[in-house]
Amino acid sequence: MLTTSSHLHLHRKVQELQSHLSSLFTSIIHVHLLPRTAIHLTLHVLSTDGSLLAACINASTLAIIDAGIPMSDYVTACTAGQPAMTDDPWLDVNYIEENDIPSLTVATVGKDGEKIALLVMESRCRLERLEGLLAGAVSGCQSVRGIVDGVVREHGKKVVRREERR
Repeated sequence: MLTTSSHLHLHRKVQELQSHLSSLFTSIIHVHLLPRTAIHLTLHVLSTDGSLLAACINASTLAIIDAGIPMSDYVTACTAGQPAMTDDPWLDVNYIEENDIPSLTVATVGKDGEKIALLVMESRCRLERLEGLLAGAVSGCQSVRGIVDGVVREHGKKVVRREERR
């Protein structure tokens, strides 16, 4: 059973997550093409070991695409962290790493990650390390975008083949 303080902390984290997702996708989805339409995303997290915000953003992108809701481009996200012992950022950090080393979550829009749509950093980081950390996260977003694009295109081909057989 959750104690009162841990329940309030969990509730606050869920509200932050909801706020980030809402503001991010409101700016990306073409709501003007869907008048008098309400869009509700329901995300069920069965287990988490870090990078929760990035996972929720990527799952939401796929759900929006699957629902046929028009948006300007894919939104992909990645969490990166950088321990003091290395100059190279780690991508997709787990929960322990996310809390022990400087880390941030970035969501980008566009093929080349030219637009940073969301940046969340809840830990302190030395300024001279921030640029490398951000570049690593954006690079991770581009990799995720390639995977998402491949999955979407393959699913689209299956749908077209199914329709052709009818």
